[in-house]
Amino acid sequence: MLDAGEVERSKSVSLCLLAGIAWCTWKTKNDWVFNKKLIKSPKIIAYKIVGVLKQWKKMLKEKDQGLMEDAILKLQEGLRAW
Repeated sequence: MLDAGEVERSKSVSLCLLAGIAWCTWKTKNDWVFNKKLIKSPKIIAYKIVGVLKQWKKMLKEKDQGLMEDAILKLQEGLRAW
């Protein structure tokens, strides 16, 4: 069972993950609409998400950074298997 602090950290990291996904999807859509840049594979968005999350991880509280690093490693592992 998670204690209240762990639940809050999990929420913080989850919101950061969701924001990274939304941000990269939005930016990719804008590149397509305004710059006529169409991506060749959805994998490109996934790699962009990983890059953004690595940058944003630095803005999290120190205790949340470990959770984010774990999430990033899982995403990278999934990308390698893809």
